[in-house]
Amino acid sequence: MSVRLFVPAVSDTTRPDPRAKTLVAVVYAVCVAAAPAHPARLATFALMLVLAASILRIPARTAFTRMLPLFGLAVTALVSVAFGAPIARTADLTVRLTLISGAAIVVLASTSPTELLAALHSFGAPRTPLTVLMLTSRYLNVLDDEARRSSRAWRSRMVGPLRWRHLVALGMVAAALVRRAIERSDRIAWAMVARGFDGRLPISPLQRIGIADAFAAAVSIAAIVGVALWP
Repeated sequence: MSVRLFVPAVSDTTRPDPRAKTLVAVVYAVCVAAAPAHPARLATFALMLVLAASILRIPARTAFTRMLPLFGLAVTALVSVAFGAPIARTADLTVRLTLISGAAIVVLASTSPTELLAALHSFGAPRTPLTVLMLTSRYLNVLDDEARRSSRAWRSRMVGPLRWRHLVALGMVAAALVRRAIERSDRIAWAMVARGFDGRLPISPLQRIGIADAFAAAVSIAAIVGVALWP
C-alpha cells in the first residue's frame, strides 16, 4: 500500500500547460543571462515579462508582493556601488537577476505546486528533490499555523511598551516556535509512515500537451531567442 498525498495532476484546458510555461521560463532565464548587454534588449525582456503576467492573469497585487524581496537586490547594488563597484556592470547584473527572478515568480504564481512538480518530473528531474519540494510546499502552512499561534500568545501577554525583558521573552517565543515545529514535523512524519509513505511521493503524469500550448510555447521561445540574438 502506498500513500496518496499527491493530488493527481489533471491538466486544466483553460490554462496554459505547465510544461510549456516551465520550458519558456527556462529559455527566458538562459537568454536573459547570456544575451549581450544592451538597455533596449533588457527593456524588451522586461516588457515580455509584464505581457506574460498579463496573459496569465496574475493579479498586480500578487505580483508586487512576490517581487518585494527583489528590492534587496537594488539595495545590494547601491551598497556595492558605494564601495567602488562599476555602476554599469552592477546595474546590468541587478536587472538581469531581477528579470530571471521575475520569470520564476510568474510561473510559480500561475501554476499549482502539483502541476509544476509534475512538469519537472516529465522533463526527467530526479524524484527525490521533487518529493522534498512537494512536502515543503504542502507543509509550509503547518509552520505558518504555529507562527500565528505563537504571535497571538505573544500579543496577549505583552503589556506596556517594548522593554528588554520583552525582547528576552520574544527570544523564548521564537525558540518555542522552532521546538514545536520540529515536534509537529516528527508527528507528521510518523503519520505518513503509518500510512505507507516510503520516501517517495507518487507523481501522476500530465495529459498530453495540446497543440495550442505547444504552438504558443514555440512562438514564445522564438521571440525570446530572437530578442537575445538581436544585434
